[in-house]
Amino acid sequence: MSKQTSIKNLRKEASKRSAEASLTPARPSKTSAKELAKTVSTNGGIPLNFDLGNIEDMAGAVVGQSSDQKIKDIVRETVSAMTPVITAVISSLIPQIIEKVSVEMQKQMDVWQAKLNLVKFEVERLEQYSRRETVRILGIKETEKEDMTNCIELFECIGVEVKSDDISACHRVGKPPTGNNHNNEPHQSKPRPLLVRFVNRNKKREIMYNRKKLKGRPDTNKIFINDDLTQTRAKMYSIARASKQVKSAFVREGRIHCILNDKERHLVIDTPDDLFHIGATEEEYQEVIMKIC
Repeated sequence: MSKQTSIKNLRKEASKRSAEASLTPARPSKTSAKELAKTVSTNGGIPLNFDLGNIEDMAGAVVGQSSDQKIKDIVRETVSAMTPVITAVISSLIPQIIEKVSVEMQKQMDVWQAKLNLVKFEVERLEQYSRRETVRILGIKETEKEDMTNCIELFECIGVEVKSDDISACHRVGKPPTGNNHNNEPHQSKPRPLLVRFVNRNKKREIMYNRKKLKGRPDTNKIFINDDLTQTRAKMYSIARASKQVKSAFVREGRIHCILNDKERHLVIDTPDDLFHIGATEEEYQEVIMKIC
């Protein structure tokens, strides 16, 4: 009897506990973040026996009661740790970026400067072309009231008949001398150049061909008749005459002609780049470029 009672009682007790277990949800066991990470890593990245309770426990363990402050602290620490690295990377890249941009900008500037020089020289070429009927006379003494009579008489000395109708303009260029010297006498300065523009270009050519007759005459030995050159052409002509590769140089209608020492070869200097053919230096070339416009 006691044995049956005891078995019956045991069955009742087991049934009661089973009912309590079905009414009360099982409390998940707490799993730390380290244990979870270990579980994930040892099982190919798939945790075993992992449910929502584990996630809640992990969140509670990491964040705790003050989750916002925890996140702020984590972000602040991360930024603080990364700032030196980011600063170092940027500091090392900035000089490289600046150098690369500077090189590219310099290339673009060189291209545009070359194009600008071409445009300027084309303008200078047109200006020189507009002077094709003009001569520049050096050495004629200045008088207080002068006209083209002196020029006509000079042209007669070289055997060229020139009338006043053949000349469209005749004037001095440059500032006139002013003031007196220490003896209260007018300055005996070098006479200013005299420009003479002809109506007909053929008349100018005739004068330029006979100008060599000025040499050997005592009254005209120090007078020179030249083409009226722009500052750029005048500088190019000066470089050509000074070149060791050039035997002789002369100007004809604005173009510089050079007779070279090498087998009497003839070369025409019409652009600044042509100066390199007679051994001009980069410095001389830049001096010519600076004269353009």
